[in-house]
Amino acid sequence: MAGPYRFKSSFKFFDFLFVFRYPFYCLFKGIPLRPYIIRSRLLYWVEMYNSVRKDDLEDVKVVQELKENRVFKVKDQADGRYFVIKILRPEGPERESISLVNELVCFRLGDKLEVPVAETRPIAFRGKVGLCRPWFEKNICEWYEKIGSDRFMRDLRYNCTHFWTVREPYIERLQKSALKEILVFDQWVWALDRVPHNVMTNQDLELKAIDYEHSLSDGTGVSYPEYYRNVTQVLRSTERCHPTQMSHGVGDRSQIQKIVDRIEHLNRNEIKNIVLGVTDDVLNCQQQIGGKIGQENIRSKSIIIVKILLVRRDNLSKLMRDLLDSWGKVLENNKCRL
Repeated sequence: MAGPYRFKSSFKFFDFLFVFRYPFYCLFKGIPLRPYIIRSRLLYWVEMYNSVRKDDLEDVKVVQELKENRVFKVKDQADGRYFVIKILRPEGPERESISLVNELVCFRLGDKLEVPVAETRPIAFRGKVGLCRPWFEKNICEWYEKIGSDRFMRDLRYNCTHFWTVREPYIERLQKSALKEILVFDQWVWALDRVPHNVMTNQDLELKAIDYEHSLSDGTGVSYPEYYRNVTQVLRSTERCHPTQMSHGVGDRSQIQKIVDRIEHLNRNEIKNIVLGVTDDVLNCQQQIGGKIGQENIRSKSIIIVKILLVRRDNLSKLMRDLLDSWGKVLENNKCRL
């Protein structure tokens, strides 16, 4: 098995020359020097260098098949660490690459914002490109009980048929957790599948969000690859909030204001560099194993992602206000906590 993709192809010699050539180019052309361009490229190199230095999985053993012959628990024979490898659903190379982009963009954005999102890297496994993340012993399902349609009335504005409400013994633990940051981050990246099964924990009760495959423009309901021809519909939908499907321990807006501010202060170039960097890495990783991909569609997707993130960043305060007010009332009417 090949180890996790090491991003080596991200180091481009001409990119290296760009930093030294750029000031002279501006002077020669008589255009203003933009230091943020050099800064963003240097930060990108630092990130890639750190990725290269991370330990590879040179020799692993599949310990357990977890789901549908596509999610595996594996053990690194070198140091005994456990990981989860996820092979994406076989829905065609374009859809698989889009899912990879979604997962990796959300991890890198979460990592930059210091939101508890599980570290996720691309990996080649059994001739396919998948995702690798650390193994966690359990999720937080025991904190919750599922409310079905018999008690939970679906509001016509929202697409949510079930809700996981916190159990009484875990209310205090929930209120002290990092789920508030996950709630805001999920709204920004338009995550559709936040349920207790997708929040992992360890013995120290540290939480990590996983599974961002269904995020970003998945929220439009436009199927693949049709959404490339319906960009207007995609962007028209970006200003609406999406209901969370579980309690997050949020009592009022003051508890989430810090993470809202952090997201709103991310500038356009930081967001764009992360998205385009992920796109290049996915394309390179697919090419290394001879995968068939539609480069034009993947790059079109990345442009849509940047637009979605910018629109939802600029409307984040409104999105959270709508979520806490409108969705909060729906939950309160059904005796559920947000």
